Amino acid sequence: MKKIVVLLFGMLLFSAGNAFAGVTLEDELAQIKKDIAEMKEAKGSGSISEVLEFTTDIGGTIILQGVNKANDGSDKGRIDGSYYLDLSFRKEFSNGGIAYVRIEGYNGEGLNNKLEVFSDLNYNAYQDFFNVSHLWYEQSLLDKKFTFTFGKLRARDYFDENEIANDDTCQFLAAMFINNTTILFPDNQLGIRAKYSPAEFLDITYAYVNQDDDFDNIDANGFNAVQATYKLPGDKLSGNYRLMYWSSNSNKIGDEDIYGFALSFDQSVSENLSLFARYGYKNPKAYTDENPLENSWSLGVQVKGKLWNRENDAFGWALGQNIASKEWADAKGFKNDSETQTELYYKLSVSDHIAISPVFQYVSKPMGGNASADNDLFTFGIRTQINF
Repeated sequence: MKKIVVLLFGMLLFSAGNAFAGVTLEDELAQIKKDIAEMKEAKGSGSISEVLEFTTDIGGTIILQGVNKANDGSDKGRIDGSYYLDLSFRKEFSNGGIAYVRIEGYNGEGLNNKLEVFSDLNYNAYQDFFNVSHLWYEQSLLDKKFTFTFGKLRARDYFDENEIANDDTCQFLAAMFINNTTILFPDNQLGIRAKYSPAEFLDITYAYVNQDDDFDNIDANGFNAVQATYKLPGDKLSGNYRLMYWSSNSNKIGDEDIYGFALSFDQSVSENLSLFARYGYKNPKAYTDENPLENSWSLGVQVKGKLWNRENDAFGWALGQNIASKEWADAKGFKNDSETQTELYYKLSVSDHIAISPVFQYVSKPMGGNASADNDLFTFGIRTQINF
């Protein structure tokens, strides 16, 4: 039964790619018959994915995280957990197309619902759900100078990226070191993305993603973003410099438009040492209680374990501040101090498939000193990443 499901999945992706290539139905059926014949020759050798030429990735993340004293008024130390499952299928076509399906599952919020902070300290934890998070087709044209993607996609996959501060499964864990916290990225929704690369060192990307969970009012509930990326080539000293502008045409605050801009830099300074920095700004009058921020910045470093003969290990340190809108603080009668977060992690590669990372975080003036309990936070955690 499993092989039949895999075969049907491969046939579906194969059909999608051929539709863009202009292949006739007769050609497609002939190719499918050929694939089935090759699978029969394989005689159960487990080479179905090789025959259909799609790749499968499976990963899981388990996190235990504790805090010395929660600041939600409970004044208790506690340890909470979460786990994340990731299953993806990718099919590449000869016409330059790619079809992608990704299934994600989460369980447990960790400490996120126990701490009052401007941005969560565990980006990998959400309320329980299991769904198809990505379902898109991508087509490259003009010798890969132009790329077009449409379907259910995640806007943050294409904007505010960073080579050393963008992956909560093996890099930093706090949300503000994954993406700039002033950007109101939508959840995974129906959208389009276009990228134009006029030169090897330059990418220009635009996307429009719906912000309604029910896919309603697609034209009126959207997130717009445009980003220019300058890529510094080099095997050891490569870098990326990104400038992004974004806007949201839904959930206006009165008559105020929601918009902002962001910078994201990453640069290798040696074979084993890389630096990153981010900055973001959002219209201070377009505040909400969920995101009252006007400015946010972060910076940090990653050191590869090759320096101490642990090639697959890595050490990371980051520091950043979330700065609320003065208009929000005045309206709520709050202080207008900055929230400062710092994080340390060490990725210990146990094998090719398992990595364990101790993670330590410190937060000064959570919510700018406006949390229920006025105490700083110290968290400690263990993250286990398993890849198959």
